[in-house]
Amino acid sequence: MINFEEEIERAMEEVAFLYEHDTDALHIQDFGLFHRVRTEYPDFEVHCSTQMHVHNPAGCEFMKLQGAKRAVIARETSIETVRECVKTGMDIEVFAYGALCISYSGQCLLSSMIGGRSGNRGRCAQPCRLPYSANVDGKAYSGYLLSMKDM
Repeated sequence: MINFEEEIERAMEEVAFLYEHDTDALHIQDFGLFHRVRTEYPDFEVHCSTQMHVHNPAGCEFMKLQGAKRAVIARETSIETVRECVKTGMDIEVFAYGALCISYSGQCLLSSMIGGRSGNRGRCAQPCRLPYSANVDGKAYSGYLLSMKDM
């Protein structure tokens, strides 16, 4: 099993470097790292990545109270929900690029489970675009069974 706990100190070294070099903001996916940055660098602007899964008004309100300035919400979010998120006063960005995913944007574990490359860590191998075979109730299916059509 992979242990990512040792990465937090390295990440904080990167945060220190970026802070010292007047970076405008950090785009963060991990709430633990988010908390450390807000605690140790309270004036450093932080944004919630799609992987933080802040995709509704309640999430936007909560993260705004935690000190986030922007939330990047998933493209699957309805326009009505996007409008409600905007009303919270949080700066809203919609994740609207890249390949369509079989999962909710930023929440897929397929690549990490079958190939050890996590899309939530920026390394998706796009296994959903590979050909597969399946047998359902005695009927065989084959082809690109998980592949989404791009917009």
